[in-house]
Amino acid sequence: MGLIRRIGRRVVRTWVGSATSEESPTRKSERASTSPEKETSDVSTAEPLEGRAVASRLASVEEVFEAIHCKGGVRIVNHWATWCSGCVEELPLLVELSGRLGSEVEILGVSWDGFQGLVPRDQWVEEVEQCSLEHGLSWGSMVVDGEPDAFFERLGLSCQTVPQVWVVNQEGHVVHRVDQPIDRLLLEQILSWVAEL
Repeated sequence: MGLIRRIGRRVVRTWVGSATSEESPTRKSERASTSPEKETSDVSTAEPLEGRAVASRLASVEEVFEAIHCKGGVRIVNHWATWCSGCVEELPLLVELSGRLGSEVEILGVSWDGFQGLVPRDQWVEEVEQCSLEHGLSWGSMVVDGEPDAFFERLGLSCQTVPQVWVVNQEGHVVHRVDQPIDRLLLEQILSWVAEL
């Protein structure tokens, strides 16, 4: 299985590396401000392609906090990890949720991949991006680059397991939390919560 994943990653790197779409100014500035170690951990620096996940990246605890709690549009925050079977199993429902919500509601992935120590730090983003590609996600994930305890404290997490789905209002307040894998009933509930905002 490990050999198959490594071959798959090489194919993805080759395929993504051959993309010729031009970088956006935002993405260029993100790349310029990252260290070489962080830059090489990104699978892609190109704009999203049809059927490809938006590029994920390492993010500090504070960056994750700010992305969740900033004012703006309604957003869905998906706390997940590639090593979490419940997280991976609910991805098709999250893809459906994204499609039903449309472009008016942002989905933000927050990956806890680094919390288990199953792969080296320089492979976290690659693991997340590969899983995202396999499941057809159209959004990227912020891969938490920090200590779990600091993350849990900063985000005020009473439930310290994944998966979790949060609904965040326009003011940047978490107004609903689902601390279990979503099913079809919870999917409809999330849609109704968003409709009320």
